[in-house]
This record gives sequence, C-alpha cells and structure tokens, in this order.
Amino acid sequence: MKNAGWSFSSKFLYFSIISGYIFYIFHLNFFEAIVNCISLCLFSLELLVIFDTTKKHRLRKTDFIELPADYKPFVSIFVPICKEPAEVVTPALISLSELDYENYEVYALVNNTPYDKDVENIRKICQSLGEKVKFFYIPQIEGFKAGVLNYALNLTSPKTEIVAVVDSDYIVEKDFLKKTVGYFKDPEIAVVQLPQNYFLNDTAVSKGMYYAYRYFFSTVMNTCNEYNAASFMGTMGLIRKSVLESIGGFSKEVITEDSEIGIRIHELGYKTVYIDHSKGKGLMPYSYAAYKKQRARWVFGNMQTIIKNLRFFIFSRLNFMQKLCYLAQNTIWFNNLFIPFWIMLLSCFEFVSFSFAFVVPYLAFLSSRALGLFFAMPVNTAVGLKERLYAFISFLSLTLPMATEWIKCLIYPKKEFWRTPKFKENFGIFRYLREGLSEILILIFSGLAFSVGILKNQFVLATGAFVNGLIYSSAIWQLYGFFKLSRSEKNENWINFTTLEKTAS
Repeated sequence: MKNAGWSFSSKFLYFSIISGYIFYIFHLNFFEAIVNCISLCLFSLELLVIFDTTKKHRLRKTDFIELPADYKPFVSIFVPICKEPAEVVTPALISLSELDYENYEVYALVNNTPYDKDVENIRKICQSLGEKVKFFYIPQIEGFKAGVLNYALNLTSPKTEIVAVVDSDYIVEKDFLKKTVGYFKDPEIAVVQLPQNYFLNDTAVSKGMYYAYRYFFSTVMNTCNEYNAASFMGTMGLIRKSVLESIGGFSKEVITEDSEIGIRIHELGYKTVYIDHSKGKGLMPYSYAAYKKQRARWVFGNMQTIIKNLRFFIFSRLNFMQKLCYLAQNTIWFNNLFIPFWIMLLSCFEFVSFSFAFVVPYLAFLSSRALGLFFAMPVNTAVGLKERLYAFISFLSLTLPMATEWIKCLIYPKKEFWRTPKFKENFGIFRYLREGLSEILILIFSGLAFSVGILKNQFVLATGAFVNGLIYSSAIWQLYGFFKLSRSEKNENWINFTTLEKTAS
C-alpha cells in the first residue's frame, strides 16, 4: 500500500489489527482456523475501504465536467423494462426525452413481458415523446438483463460512440449527459459511473434502506475510484461502445452482469471514472421479500463474478490495489455467519463444541460494518447518527442472504435472474410474517441455544447465541417497518414518487 496515501499511523493501526487477527488464528485448531480465515479476508477488505475512505487526502478527485464545445458524441441510452407498470416507466421516459443534450436517443426495451395494457401504454408514450425515444418489444430473450442489453447494442447505429444504461424507474436530471460525456474525449476513459440514488420519505425503514445503499457508493466506490478500479453499476452509468464490443458485451453467465464487466475493461488497460454526485433517483423495494431477494442476487452474482474472473486476480495486468478493490467491491455484501450458526446449534446437542473462536466472526462482522457506517460513511455523506443507526439495522436485517448466497454459488454457480418489483403489493400481516419466516426461526433457535448455554453454564455458547439473536432481531424491525409503511399515507407518496416528481416540476 505504498501509494495508498495513508498516514503512517493509519498503516500501523491497520496492519496491527490484521496481524493481531492472524496471530490469533495460529492458535486455533484446523476447523476453527478455516472459519476465521474466511472472516479475516472479509474483515481485512472492508477495513481497507474504511481506512482509505477516512484518509485526509484523495489521490484522485473526479467531479462533473463541462462538455467541450467541440465534442458531442452520439449517445444511445438503454432502458430495460421487464414487467414494469406503465405508471412507473412513463415519468422515467419523459425525463430522458428532455435531456439538455442534442446528440442522443433512448431505447425503451420491453422484454420477457406479455403484451398487455401496460406494454401498449408504454408504446404509446414512446410515440408521443418524439423520434428520440424508440420502442422495442422483445417477447422473449435469453440471458436476462445482459441478453437484452447485448441485443440493444446490436441495434445501435454506427454513429453511436457511448452507451448509457438507466433503470426504468429512474427520473434523470436534464444535465445527466452534459455533465458526464466530456470525460470520453479522453480515449483512455471507458466508463463513467454515477451513484445509484433513491426517493426517500420520512420513515425509519425508508431511511435505513436509503443509507444502507448509500454506504456502498460513499465508501467502496470512492475507494475503488482512487485506484482506477471503479466498475459499471448497472444504472446511471455510461460505457464507450467500442470497448463494450471489444470485450464481447455483457456476460450472460453472471446475474450481476453490470459490475462484472469492470474487471474485463480494466484488464485491457482502460480507465474508469466514478463521480460521487447523483443525477437521478429511482425506487427502493417495497417489501422485505423483495429487499432480501435483491441482496441475494447481488451476493450470488458477485460470487459468480469472482469465480468467472478468478484468473484476473492472479494473472493479469491489474495492479495490486486494483485487485484488492475488485475483491472489496465484490465481497462487501458477504458475511461468514452461516457456519458459526450451525456450530452453535449442533453444540446444543453436544455433537460439537462451540468455542470462542466461533464468536470472533460475529465480532469481526459487526465491528467492520459499524466502523464503516458510523465513521467512514459520514466522510462523504452528510448523515445523522439516527439515520446511521437505521442503516446499521437495515444491513443486519439482510444477514441471512449475505451469509448463504455466496456459499450456494460455490456449490452450484447458476441462478435465475430475479428482478426487483417497483410497484405496490398489499399484503396481510401473515404474508409479512411469512417473508421473514427464516429469520424468525433463526431467532427461535438462538433463544433455545441461549437457554441451553445458561442452563449448562456454557457461557461462550450463550454469548454466541445472544449475539446471533441480536443480529437477526433486526429482521423483525424491518418487517414491522414495511408493514407499517404499507398502511400509511407515506407509502402512497413513496410508491408514486415518480409521478409526483414530474407533476411538481
């Protein structure tokens, strides 16, 4: 980390913490050591991001730039639309049709969707918005979102130099292209990425999700940008068309096809730019099930990315810091709490012994995430203590998919793409409870393990069960938040934010 720009005290503290963990592992038995080695890897990568975020001087500062008068490349904007209501998609298409930039077109790509009333309404909207907005109906296509984007890439005209991707629920500001396209005048720049941003209301569950999402862009993406390792993130990003074609387009083998292409682009020697300022807002999930499945897709897809591109982490032209950054951004959603949980349960029946070594992964996970949210994120994001607490709880409520999906990928690295719904669904209380059934069962088992630990004077077991129960109790908070929000007037505002935004303007 010679060029990391860290102070001597930061380097000393970082290496002291990591060295201390390594020293501890050497005193464990083989199985305990394996479990803690996994936690050490995840812990050290997130700690790397935290220390880099909180350093005093940035090595690479990127911001919006004015468009040069002599440079106006043609941009094709892809808007993938799969089973989305017209009321969600319409404001997004309207905003894209009104950009303060002349040389562009918009592709409304309705795919893998029955031709129903919503599709017909989207087609009519596209017609009403003029020649810039083109409607494409693709009844069925393989490869999920990647397949659709590659299909659209083949539709573009020879004059297209830049491809942008915008999700169908995003309202984009007028100067989105005007403030970003100028970077591509440098032939070495292949990607310009802006943060994902979301509409927000004044409820705890909304704030928790919002700032939990923000954490990734505030810390991880800024650190990756420092070392020319920022990847494409699926929406509000632009890619040089020739580079995208040279790497064979988006990968159909990975369900997080967006972030996967970054490592292949950097392998060719190109540069990418991340600008930590928003130029558009979208919608967050409306249910706990949708929130968990979205995170499950990210975790599984990121593990697919690591497996598919493992050779680049060993033999490639990427430098050491780029490799670390790619590992950090692809493992940020992982945790290593699944194995300790099962060791805890089995120890209740005296099949195995639950030692303090299995509590340490919990401590590593909680401490790194707490440090990131409470100390690193405020460096780049103005956020209050209460909002950081909400984000911390929101993060913990996703512990199960973050603990299991990467392991599932190692066992069977194929999974169907699962889109995040952007429309309201009215559920009864039992449906909400069913969405959190796995977490509720884990809570019950944690309570039983805690009781066994107390009755048998196994205080290490009791401690592990208590910490595990504390983590999974966050799911109850999240479930209650979604349930309460669905029955409040604020939920109506949340769901209709796109319509309200357009009406207000």
